[in-house]
Amino acid sequence: MTPAELAEPGAAVTPRVDLVFVTNGSKVRVPAGVTVFDAASWNGIAIDSTCGGHGTCKKCKIRIADGAVPVSSLDVRAFSPDELRNGWRLACRAEATTDLHIEVPPLTTRPKAATVGVGRQVILRPAVQKRYLELAEPSLSDQRSDVERVLDGLDDLELRVDLSVLRSQLDAQQAAAVRSGRDQPDQRGHA
Repeated sequence: MTPAELAEPGAAVTPRVDLVFVTNGSKVRVPAGVTVFDAASWNGIAIDSTCGGHGTCKKCKIRIADGAVPVSSLDVRAFSPDELRNGWRLACRAEATTDLHIEVPPLTTRPKAATVGVGRQVILRPAVQKRYLELAEPSLSDQRSDVERVLDGLDDLELRVDLSVLRSQLDAQQAAAVRSGRDQPDQRGHA
């Protein structure tokens, strides 16, 4: 029986794609839309990365030998136009939506992994990252919002900011302004 026949009536079956890692001959079957980095790490195939697949180190370079993966905004920063034409992509941004043949270069860094139990590797990918940013104060010539300043400062990440986060940021800024006395009128009566 096929997976579609085994599924309950009306249940959606997730399409799967086959990935062949040419370098070691491994063939894996994963849900469509999974990144090549995740597919490789789930199946014990090491791809160079110091950021754990978050798109910040630009070390998870792979070459798509057969198949097509669209160029991401981070790929443009990591590769030359010739390399992009030759199929080079960042594994953490390359979504497997069709069957692919992938070449993985040899590791140049030691993978971030912990050994659990009997030789089982677990890739460490924290959901939170600590970043240090120094942002310029707003001026008359640069009146971008604080969120735009933060997003520009983190140009190696593709972030989306939820409305609830924007509201909480505004509340925090207003509270800080009250504590510092910036919203209090000065001696001339100006706020």
